[in-house]
Amino acid sequence: MSQEHTVRSYDEELAHLSNLIARMGGLAEAQLEGAVQALQHRDSERAGAIIAGDAKVDDLEQEVHSFTVRLLALRQPVAQDLRAIVAALKIAGTTVSTNEPPPENTPSHNPSPHTISATA
Repeated sequence: MSQEHTVRSYDEELAHLSNLIARMGGLAEAQLEGAVQALQHRDSERAGAIIAGDAKVDDLEQEVHSFTVRLLALRQPVAQDLRAIVAALKIAGTTVSTNEPPPENTPSHNPSPHTISATA
């Protein structure tokens, strides 16, 4: 996405997409850091705030999705631009999935009875 195009607005749209992904990644990183600190300090209030903030990441993912669909439809990108746009979609989906709680039937959601709990 570093190559300039003849249509400046296309370059601006590609830059906007990169900025969306960067904001989404930064927000997810901050949430992960906050979640680790909440866990270390057993701060349920902070953990609740982190969980509530997950909607922001979801909103950004939806914005990335809508924006990339629009770019694909209107600009019909090829080669490097197409790869970058598809990668942005994948990054957005992966970022959101790392912030989601595990499904109820996974081992991380149903801890082993042999794990040490905070109340033990």
